[in-house]
Amino acid sequence: MTFAHLKTKSTYEIVQALKQHERISATALAAQTKYGRTTVVQALRLLHDDKQVHISGWKRNELSGLQMRLYSWGKGKDVPQPMKLKTKKEVAEPIKCDVAAAWMMNPCTVS
Repeated sequence: MTFAHLKTKSTYEIVQALKQHERISATALAAQTKYGRTTVVQALRLLHDDKQVHISGWKRNELSGLQMRLYSWGKGKDVPQPMKLKTKKEVAEPIKCDVAAAWMMNPCTVS
């Protein structure tokens, strides 16, 4: 089976880099191949649609707290996305209090 997108230089190099790792994120692939993240994500999306790669895991991004897909070469069943966790920003947000209760000793107490 021939896939036209595999003939492009960028996709070929992305596939070669992907084959060197058991599992890798799009961001790490972009850094390794020197292609932009958007180019890598588009290539991975095409390869995933053609069942050439699969999602083999998920990793939490340390900066944003969002889940990143980890890709592996070859056919396989996609690992479902884990339950959404709160991001560091969401956890760090201060407790919102009722403005009318601000005069009380404990501003978060609403009667």
